[in-house]
Amino acid sequence: MPLHVNQADDVIDSAIYELTNEDGHVFCFLPLPLDKQIPTGLPVHVNGFFALEQNRKYLKWPTANQKGDDLTDKRLLWNQCLLTEGLPRAYAKLLLDAIDLHAMGKLRDVSVRTIYRAFPNCRRVEKKWDVVMAPLYAELLKHRIVFTDARGGSWISPKEAVFNQLEERGEYEEVGSILQLLKLVAKCLQAGLHNKSQIYHFNRF
Repeated sequence: MPLHVNQADDVIDSAIYELTNEDGHVFCFLPLPLDKQIPTGLPVHVNGFFALEQNRKYLKWPTANQKGDDLTDKRLLWNQCLLTEGLPRAYAKLLLDAIDLHAMGKLRDVSVRTIYRAFPNCRRVEKKWDVVMAPLYAELLKHRIVFTDARGGSWISPKEAVFNQLEERGEYEEVGSILQLLKLVAKCLQAGLHNKSQIYHFNRF
């Protein structure tokens, strides 16, 4: 596969999803000229054997009149294939390998925050590169990509995770009241079970 994905350098101390001018560069063996500060909107650099325009400065993209089923230019079809198949697979492998190494304790200098920093934010990705997102996350969601501090810290699948979707205001107070009520119910149940065990023990004699 003539395409590789590498995490951008110097991201350990950066905030998650806050991209810098050092992120998201495109390479075709050599770096392509920057017409935007972050040309892809991705937190990683992309190096692939892309088809370029004649000036060798830009990737070859379909025009406004050219759509998926109408594409006949093999260079356009090649780039679309890299973006919809090659890049998502390579990107998913990068992230999943990093998670596996972290889970095995082989990435001691890389934090969970750094790994999450390499996940793309769909809202920040440039429109032309948006085709990468669906196949990428479709693959990632099959695997253990959610880190939890429970049980000493581990990676779990999204299906096993419970996500906090509460509003910062209001709902937390309601949850606090519910938790207090549940604790009270638990105490009552414990007391009831204790009394039943005493009755059972008494009836045995």
